[in-house]
Order: sequence, then C-alpha cells, then structure tokens
Amino acid sequence: MRILGISAYYHDSAIAVLEDSDILFALQEERLSRVKADSAFPRDSIAKALAFLNSQVVSNVNTGGGGRK
Repeated sequence: MRILGISAYYHDSAIAVLEDSDILFALQEERLSRVKADSAFPRDSIAKALAFLNSQVVSNVNTGGGGRK
C-alpha cells in the first residue's frame, strides 16, 4: 500500500510517499517555492511526487502537523 503523508499550514510544509515501511519520496515545499519556512499547502511537492511515481495510484492520504491559521 502506498501512502501520501502531507504536513501543511504549519512551519515547513512537506510531503512523503511511503510504500509499506519504505520512504519512496519526500520533499519540503520550500525547496520548490524558495520561501523559507513555507507553511502553504505543498501543491508543488505533491505534483513532483506524482510525477516521480509516474501517476500511479496512491492508496491512502494522511495529514499531520499544525492546524489552519
């Protein structure tokens, strides 16, 4: 099972894609937006992860981190 974990709306938004117990892909949004400590929804990171996975199906989506401001 592949899982997309999203941390957003808090310090350093990021995503990670896991398969079983292995990390397939992880990226902080600030690497793409060039905004230090970017807390926006990690839209660009998700796009990069999906491109990396070649648009394969993600089984589950989980979120974590801080709440909305």
